[in-house]
Amino acid sequence: MASGFDPHNPPFDRLTSQEIEELEAALDILYVKPGDIILARGEPADALHVVIKGQVEAREGEALNAVLGPKDSFDSRALIQGAAGEEFRAAEETLCHLIPRGLILSLISRNAGFAAFFYSEVSAKLNAGLANQRGQGFESVLQARVREAMRGPALTIEGELSLAEAGRRMNQANINAAFVRDGERT
Repeated sequence: MASGFDPHNPPFDRLTSQEIEELEAALDILYVKPGDIILARGEPADALHVVIKGQVEAREGEALNAVLGPKDSFDSRALIQGAAGEEFRAAEETLCHLIPRGLILSLISRNAGFAAFFYSEVSAKLNAGLANQRGQGFESVLQARVREAMRGPALTIEGELSLAEAGRRMNQANINAAFVRDGERT
């Protein structure tokens, strides 16, 4: 059993005490060197990764979609769908808890609150697709495939920009968050 797991971190806060004990008994830990690929795009995942220490970049080609840190988890999509939609690479020395795929799928089938967390991202993508489909009819969104609801590339700005300029760029990109680059750090 791996120690140091935080069961109060969503979505694990939705589990019963018995389910938490089951999860903790199945945990393993993965160490990853900077620059190493943790999960390649299109690769099946045999575990849900929960970052303990370090940073993980989620990328589509050269586009940086997200930087994940402690308590963030990935790739639920690969667990449910069967293959990773992005590449996950260690940005620095990284430790991750590994929760076996079979256990996650079992918890999803037994616990509706836990399952809702994993399916909420799909819902958010469908809502984004609905906004983009205005004028094309509601039916076209309902007939769309989940893979068609992909999010776009992330906005990266330089740390020396003013808050007003950062806000202007985020408004232009129609997003509410941006990555800030400070030298080699993001």
